[in-house]
Amino acid sequence: MPHNEPDLVAVNRGQSLSEVDDFTEERYAQFVRHLPPKAKAVLDVGCNTGRGGAVLKRLLPGLKIDGLDCVQDRLDGIVDEIYHRRICSFTNAIA
Repeated sequence: MPHNEPDLVAVNRGQSLSEVDDFTEERYAQFVRHLPPKAKAVLDVGCNTGRGGAVLKRLLPGLKIDGLDCVQDRLDGIVDEIYHRRICSFTNAIA
């Protein structure tokens, strides 16, 4: 990584408020209302600790959810029932 680019994993780890903010669950509940009625799968980009994915799974139990985050420690702590796959990567690295 060039010296002038931030360490994005470190930056994300430093944003710990995202792990406990009061609005995550409501934001995901709002998101569910905008999904097409026949939606079968969702990629949760920046899934963090899986709090939002848990809301998706509770409201749409049949939905296949993959979680993407760049902090492996966060992904490791997510219970298996939420995400079909947990992917440690960046959005610009997936195809």
